[in-house]
Amino acid sequence: MVRTAVNLGEIDVCLIVFNEELFLEKCLLRLAPYFQRIHVLDMGSTDRTIDIVRDIYGDRAQVLVQPRSDLFDNGFAHARNRVTEATTRPWVLHIDADELLAPLDADVISFESAPEAATAAKILRHNLIGDVPADYEPETLRGMAKSTTEHQVRLFKKQPDVRWESFLHEEIWIGDRRAHEIVGEANLVIDHLSAFRPHADRDEKELFYAWILMRVHDNPELQRHMREFYTQEYIPHNLERFRAMAKTFAEKKGL
Repeated sequence: MVRTAVNLGEIDVCLIVFNEELFLEKCLLRLAPYFQRIHVLDMGSTDRTIDIVRDIYGDRAQVLVQPRSDLFDNGFAHARNRVTEATTRPWVLHIDADELLAPLDADVISFESAPEAATAAKILRHNLIGDVPADYEPETLRGMAKSTTEHQVRLFKKQPDVRWESFLHEEIWIGDRRAHEIVGEANLVIDHLSAFRPHADRDEKELFYAWILMRVHDNPELQRHMREFYTQEYIPHNLERFRAMAKTFAEKKGL
């Protein structure tokens, strides 16, 4: 095993956004003290999303614009790879707008791994559930909301053999292997607030998710790099429900 230590100054942060004003300010305020540069791929936001980015990061932010239709056509890994390409530092950290970075107590991020897997690392994510808290400070979240936890590969070195794969439920791959299977865990923790979205917002995202699932189900070429659990179990077992939800989304969006 080898220990890798990455200085915070070696890391660019990437976000993909679409109308994320609800959580984005808190998300960026957590990132700004530690990471000097952020790259945002905006998919046509019509709310204050980009204003919030500019207010907090100013000229330290690079904003790329991509039509949301491109996500429909090319999937999530393509979008994440596109914003990654815009980064200039040797390491990249991907965060979502409804995730809050826990305070760091050091100016380096470290992890242990096998030598061949020292180019990426998992971070710990708490998926919070429960009542919407009055604020999003770490102590409040821990005290008011229950959570499940998972490890996701979000930190990686920018090099050709490390990239996002899969149309949906995208993951980092190193060469011909799924990074999650071989990399170590970094000392990074994030709180995931998706469950605190307003019901209408959550319902819209669920309809969109069902529509994307049906695209994958109906196009076998889109299933490449996707975990078999989704293609052989999750989608088939819920096919009738997802098909109905996807039809609703398509009718609403004129697809």
